Amino acid sequence: MRPYNFYAVFDISALLILIALIFFRKSGINDNIIKRHINANFKKNFKEFFRKKERTISYFINGVSTSWWILIYLFVPLYMVEYGFSEKHLGLFFFCVGIPLILCEYYFSKLAGKNGFKKMFRIGFLFVAVTAFLAFFAPNIYISLLLIIIASFGMAMIEPIAQAYFLSITNNSEMSRFYGPFSTSRDIFELLAKIIPSLALIIFPFKFVFIFFGIIMLVMFFVVSRMGSV
Repeated sequence: MRPYNFYAVFDISALLILIALIFFRKSGINDNIIKRHINANFKKNFKEFFRKKERTISYFINGVSTSWWILIYLFVPLYMVEYGFSEKHLGLFFFCVGIPLILCEYYFSKLAGKNGFKKMFRIGFLFVAVTAFLAFFAPNIYISLLLIIIASFGMAMIEPIAQAYFLSITNNSEMSRFYGPFSTSRDIFELLAKIIPSLALIIFPFKFVFIFFGIIMLVMFFVVSRMGSV
């Protein structure tokens, strides 16, 4: 008999969600800022969203940063299974990936407030791009996995401030109109991050996914370099 089972994971998760709900209800948080009349024409809002360069860049930042986790939670596990890694090893890998985020996200968020979004985005995307390329050229899977874990330090610079940047360039009157279109970036880029590498793997070896994500992150480095001083 195994010393663990998947049912226990769901039970613990449900318990933690219940605890979070109790804390939220007792926190006394009350949102009194409710705008009841907004422009509900999604097609029009979506078009107008991209008329401003800063909003367009924020869309790509949010989408590309979330698409990275398709590599982590879809392609890398398949890569590990192909090499005979067990469920325990997968769990250990996921645990290690989360450590840099837990340790650094708060610090990098404060640093962005001090030094600006642009600098943090440039460093973060370049760091992730370099580690992804190195993972492709790594001589064995262990070094590749270590590099992907290290890449989480770069994601810790990007992920916590992606939405903060969008909010910083959007005033209160625009928020209710443009947050919906902005939120679609996550779903669209995650879908593309699943489809394109999957089709490419029909022809290329599995490690190609590292090159794919490395190129995307490098492109974003040049995109955010065109941001204004924020």
